[in-house]
Amino acid sequence: MERQKLYKHLSNPKTAIHLTTDTWTSSCEKINYMVVTAHFITEDFVMHKRVVNFREVDTHKAENMARELLIWINEWGMKNVMTMTVDNAKTNDAAINIIVKELPGIYENDKHFHIRCMAHIINLVVKMGLKHEIYHVKNLQDAVKYIRASPQRIKTFKQAIKDAAVESQRFLCGETPTRWNSTFELLRSAYDVKDAFLEYSHQDPMF
Repeated sequence: MERQKLYKHLSNPKTAIHLTTDTWTSSCEKINYMVVTAHFITEDFVMHKRVVNFREVDTHKAENMARELLIWINEWGMKNVMTMTVDNAKTNDAAINIIVKELPGIYENDKHFHIRCMAHIINLVVKMGLKHEIYHVKNLQDAVKYIRASPQRIKTFKQAIKDAAVESQRFLCGETPTRWNSTFELLRSAYDVKDAFLEYSHQDPMF
């Protein structure tokens, strides 16, 4: 019933739909996944965001991505896809070029169709700013990476947190290359449990 209601909105020619999509490979399974999210406003002027597809895909090649996206657009009966937001990978540029040739209606000859992901741009800016290595940050990054690399080290560090009487409920955050704020989260979580590092060093002579 929910799918039918959503289909009714998405297939309405008067509904302007804005799509966001991302493709990645899971670190543990080494499987390619693709997600598509539709953003639209209903007749009562309420903005909605719905994940319309989340599937395993064969490759990250532009032709494959474009084919999958067009299949999903057709499955939902979308008549008025106005924009598509993707990150700055070259394969996305190529996939968009394929898609615009196949869609039934394009606003202003696809001049505004391709939107570049602001979060990804910020991520690139932050990475460039951090290019000049800061000794203390690098030290902390290495320390967190070392501790999180093994279940036994994680267990020992959790005990060190207790022994150091740290009040924070946080644990060490790892860095995620595609998230622009992950270095900040790593620093914040490490700061909250900073007293546990000295305690941990007594337990692990290799640290």
